[in-house]
Amino acid sequence: MKDIRVSVLKECQILVEEEDQADDQAAIKASDGATATTKESDRVPPAMTEWKEESKADEEAGLMKDMRVSVLRECRVLEDDNNLAAGEGPNNSTSENRERLEAKGMASGSPKNLETGTIDVAVGDDNASPDPQHEMMAQGQTTTETNVAPTQLSRGGNVGVTSRPGAFNVQGPNAGNMESTREGPSPSRGNHDEEAQQEQTTGLTLEDANMAIARPVNEAGEDHRPQAQAVDLQEREHSAAMKRKRSLFQLIGVGLLLVTIIVAVTVPIAVNQDKEGDSDEGAAETVANETTVANETTVEDIREHVLNLLPASTAQGILRDIDVTDLMNSTAFTPQQKAYKWVRQDPNLSNYTNERIVQRFALATFYYSSGGSQWDAKDNWLTYNDVHECDWFSKNTYGFIPLAFTVPRPLFVNESVTGPIDGVPCKDQQYEHLWLNHNGMYGQIPEEMYLLTNLKSISLDRNDLTGTISANIGQLTRLEELDLYSTSVDGTIPSEIGLLPLKVLFLIVNLLSGQIPSEVGLLTELRQVLLDTNLITGPIPPEMAFLSKLEKFSIWQNAITGSVPNVAFQWPGLFSVEQNLLSSTIPTELGLSKLTGFAVGNNGITGSIPSEVALMTDLVHLGVANNLLNGTIPTELGSLSVLDTLEVHNNQFTGMLPSELGQLSLLRSFILGNNLSGAIPSELALMTDLVHLGVANNLLNGTIPTELGSLSVLDTLEVHNNQLTGMLPSELGQLSLLRSFILGNNHLSGAIPAEVGQWTSLDLFASWWNPFSGTLPTELGLLSTVTTFEVAGSRVRGSIPSEIGLMENLTVFFLAENRLTGMIPTEIGELSSLVNLNLGANQLSGVIPSAISGVAGLQQVRLFENQLTGAVPSSLGLLEKLKLLWLHNNSGLSGTIPPTLCNQTTWPDDVEVDGGIHVDCELVECSCDVCVCQ
Repeated sequence: MKDIRVSVLKECQILVEEEDQADDQAAIKASDGATATTKESDRVPPAMTEWKEESKADEEAGLMKDMRVSVLRECRVLEDDNNLAAGEGPNNSTSENRERLEAKGMASGSPKNLETGTIDVAVGDDNASPDPQHEMMAQGQTTTETNVAPTQLSRGGNVGVTSRPGAFNVQGPNAGNMESTREGPSPSRGNHDEEAQQEQTTGLTLEDANMAIARPVNEAGEDHRPQAQAVDLQEREHSAAMKRKRSLFQLIGVGLLLVTIIVAVTVPIAVNQDKEGDSDEGAAETVANETTVANETTVEDIREHVLNLLPASTAQGILRDIDVTDLMNSTAFTPQQKAYKWVRQDPNLSNYTNERIVQRFALATFYYSSGGSQWDAKDNWLTYNDVHECDWFSKNTYGFIPLAFTVPRPLFVNESVTGPIDGVPCKDQQYEHLWLNHNGMYGQIPEEMYLLTNLKSISLDRNDLTGTISANIGQLTRLEELDLYSTSVDGTIPSEIGLLPLKVLFLIVNLLSGQIPSEVGLLTELRQVLLDTNLITGPIPPEMAFLSKLEKFSIWQNAITGSVPNVAFQWPGLFSVEQNLLSSTIPTELGLSKLTGFAVGNNGITGSIPSEVALMTDLVHLGVANNLLNGTIPTELGSLSVLDTLEVHNNQFTGMLPSELGQLSLLRSFILGNNLSGAIPSELALMTDLVHLGVANNLLNGTIPTELGSLSVLDTLEVHNNQLTGMLPSELGQLSLLRSFILGNNHLSGAIPAEVGQWTSLDLFASWWNPFSGTLPTELGLLSTVTTFEVAGSRVRGSIPSEIGLMENLTVFFLAENRLTGMIPTEIGELSSLVNLNLGANQLSGVIPSAISGVAGLQQVRLFENQLTGAVPSSLGLLEKLKLLWLHNNSGLSGTIPPTLCNQTTWPDDVEVDGGIHVDCELVECSCDVCVCQ
């Protein structure tokens, strides 16, 4: 604006200087005309064309003079506005001069001196050359307006300006038409006598008005002067000057109009800033959009502005029980009040958009509500110092995904939503991912979390958070994933959840109750619904049949009622409603579904497995265990070529185990404990991917097929509680990955094969009530990974091999009720992990080795019903964790129970005595108060 004003004022100064020169020339001519003595008869009359040109020039001169008056008046308005913007007020002295000049017929004004700000104007004589055209204009108002777009400001083009009264409208120099618009009569034009009379009346001299003074001319010899021609050089120069003036007037007129508009806008702002004090001097002007807090606001304005951005309930909560005007100096009690106070104290608050203020307030409330000061990680949270909230700590992993079934890992882990990269939760500075899972949080999920309306995913699993899922979740219209696993939220699932574009709903291990809202059926993009371990009741809504993209629905361990829903048959994924209250039978329509998993175990389902299940060619998981199913296992199940898991145990199935199941070459888990009879089909060896084979708790007979030794990836083999006979096949030694082998309560006989030493991954070997004979193989020392080794209730004879000292991870060693002989090997003291030792009911002899006291973790020692002799080792008193010591029915023992053992007061669950360590002894001098001596 300042540059425009300076440019226009310079143009005004040039205009006045040219006018001064023109008026000086006009004054000289007027003086010459007044003193001339040339007779009229001596003059040569001009030609008609010359007279017309002279008349036209006079007319243009009159018009130019009118324009000059208007322009100079505008210059004066500009000066007054400029003075007002500078805080000086109008220039009164100059205004008075202007009034005096206007009374004389001139509106004077001059450009502002650029250095001093003063006014210095020279104005020529308006009365020097009156013309008829001007006299005609003096009779009234003549107005001609040419409306041209203000943007047409080129020098050679048209320029149109319409201003207030006294302004002017002009066209370009080549337009061929130029008229001034004025109001009121034109300045009077008289002779010099009238002018002198007016000067005498007003007291204004020519010097005061900066008027040009005519110079006297010597009249002598005037007859000898050459006659003036119609056209001379002076006239040409005058005509050229007039053209320059017209162009200059046009430029100045447009400039004045622009300056007037700019000044009208900026002067109130400048005055307002002056009133607000000098503190803002030098500050850069800020152009604030409609969502930005203005820089020039009061504390009260800021308080009201922040509160107005928040929901009414939140604002009321902030105002409750506290004087908000004094909040900055008082204690904030609620998370909302603390967050409000934190936002108010932000030194950069005035630079934030409304959206960012709300975002920071919501995050601050969440921080205070969930014990942010105690979080495991909280880097940069609630810091100012130009740290954007998008740079506050965030996890870069979605969270813990528990897998209840051996099905492919949930797709949403890698595919459904692209989460924060390198822990950055934002996109375009908008919070999209609230990922703070397993971060030591405690407290309540605040309502203000739902103010983060740009959220696409929430992962807060495994934090001690309470509260409900509010109906305000409907505001998160971009939310695709909600993970509140194991956060203790309660209440019901709000119906507003149907408004969201959810793909994953992950709410397992909480306290949710009520029914599944039917609005879930509106979530047509839903792919994962995990509601396990809650208190949800009622049936599964039929509206969920529309969820054509659902890949996994799991509501294990709730109180779902009704029959097996047909809606599940519309889904392409896993349907799991285990451990609920479903009843009725399995519908035959199940065969028409595209389910990949059907798990309804631990319910009250009756009837049989329909053979139509064999039509489910995409079925990967079939789990119907722990129901009231009966009948036989359909042989058609052998056609489920992609079946991975088959769980049919704990029902009332009868008949034989179908050999057709051997065709399930991809089966990895096969568990079917019922009342099945017959032999174990050797065809099961065709299940080359089998990891878990469980045929326990049946009435199976015959031998263990040697072909099972070819199951190279077998991890668990369970054949206990059957009527199996024969020897333990040595081929089983090929199961190098075997970790668990349970074969108790059968009729297996023969020696335990030495090939068991090849089970280098074995963790558990349990056999009880099998009539094994022979001796324990020394290869047991190779089982360095085994933790439990039990061969009880058999007929194993011989001594305990000393190689057992190499079983460094052994915690439970049960060889009770056998026919073992010899001494207890001292190498038993090398079993540093041993907790439970049971060698009772054998024929062991010799003394109790004192090395046993080196096993510091021993809690139970059973050496009853043997042939042990000698004194009870006093070193047993070093076993500080010992809770049970059975020594009874060893007639050769003597000595005293170490006193330190009598001070133990903690008892194992299977011992019922009153106080002290449980000691059974015979013919032993007891030093304990409670000591059973027979």
